[in-house]
Amino acid sequence: MERLIKRSWESSAFRRKLLSSPKEAMEEEFGLVLPPDLTVHVHEETDRVIHLVLPDRPETGQEDSSTAVRAPETRRQLEHQLRRKTLRDERFRSLLFSDPKTAIEEEYGETIHPSILIHVHEQSDRALHIVLPWNPVAMADESIDDLELENVAGGVMPNCHEALNTNICTGA
Repeated sequence: MERLIKRSWESSAFRRKLLSSPKEAMEEEFGLVLPPDLTVHVHEETDRVIHLVLPDRPETGQEDSSTAVRAPETRRQLEHQLRRKTLRDERFRSLLFSDPKTAIEEEYGETIHPSILIHVHEQSDRALHIVLPWNPVAMADESIDDLELENVAGGVMPNCHEALNTNICTGA
């Protein structure tokens, strides 16, 4: 995924192709052969639009017997926590897909800035959702190092603010 994101940041032509014909762009650029029944969706983030992708299966070994909600430290943790909650709570699931901002605010007790838009997508065996993170570094015509790229692609980050490229968790 990091390679795909990096390529989309390096080449505006590839980025346009990826957004308009994602499956074709991935097959051509990386020599992939994707299953014919797989649908690929590419979502582009901005400084005010966030796309969360719920995994088809939550990570195992992450369950906690307590009911206390822990603030996620990474974007990946947030997505897995939300996925686990949707499997246990149909009301939450419905709210998360219809009004993600309210669902997340209620779950974590934080206020999300009114200008932030959140979209939630669900990964499945037949639907692959790829998020192209907002790249403030590219907007400033600077280069990004591999560690920064790994972080925005879903790697470990020190706090939720950095994980989402926004103040979503603090409401600031």
